[in-house]
Amino acid sequence: MTQGIHPKPVKEDFFNQDSNLVWYMLGLLVDTYLPLKDSNKGVIFRSRSYDALSRIKNALECDHTIVSDNRNKNSHFFQVTSRGLRLSLEERGLTPYKRDRRFPEGIPEEFIPDYVRGFIENENLRQEIITRIALTFNIDYLSKLNEILIKYADIMKESITRRSLVYRISDTIKIHKFIYQNDNGLYLPEVKGKFRLKTPYSSRIKRTDDKVEIVKRLLREGKKGIEISKELGDTNSVSFYTFFRRHAERGIKEFIR
Repeated sequence: MTQGIHPKPVKEDFFNQDSNLVWYMLGLLVDTYLPLKDSNKGVIFRSRSYDALSRIKNALECDHTIVSDNRNKNSHFFQVTSRGLRLSLEERGLTPYKRDRRFPEGIPEEFIPDYVRGFIENENLRQEIITRIALTFNIDYLSKLNEILIKYADIMKESITRRSLVYRISDTIKIHKFIYQNDNGLYLPEVKGKFRLKTPYSSRIKRTDDKVEIVKRLLREGKKGIEISKELGDTNSVSFYTFFRRHAERGIKEFIR
């Protein structure tokens, strides 16, 4: 046992269950959870968000003290000594070395948005304003995450070749919708409140005529009406089609014939 650290009660089996809360917290921990190298029981929960650590501590039903790191006032942590908890987290993919961590297989589909939200929020804590989602981790993890986002968020990014990436504005909008449309109250306000999402064409659409011309160009490029409406930030596809018919004097199907 690490000298000076006395075991305190902790809910060791918390991460063994499947729930929105469990998977959200597992996402938060991917890049910050630290198993101690000189112990097979000790773990450190660290985050730039005091709120995130408070939620984890409450879920584990422990009274461990959250300490602010003197080397970095924006970092906080608390340490737990529990062999059962450490093994439970390893089984969930939180291996001792970050380079070995992989996107978990077999996450129940209903909890995937929670897990992805946790990971993305943690990775974007440092940003003052979020206009594009930025991620940094090992390539294997990011590649699988990207596959998941292609499947569930319908993003366009095709492959990951580096351990850091920044999603384009249109993909960021889709990811934001995927992770927050049913967030169950599980999010960090300090991150969610930083998003400033604009469509790629927001600054260019000054008049109705500008929007009509952009739609026409995208249609000529082979994009479908529903794709264009999302790309331009229209939340109601019916009103988008009505808008085009009124100002282009013909419907989208007639235009592309």
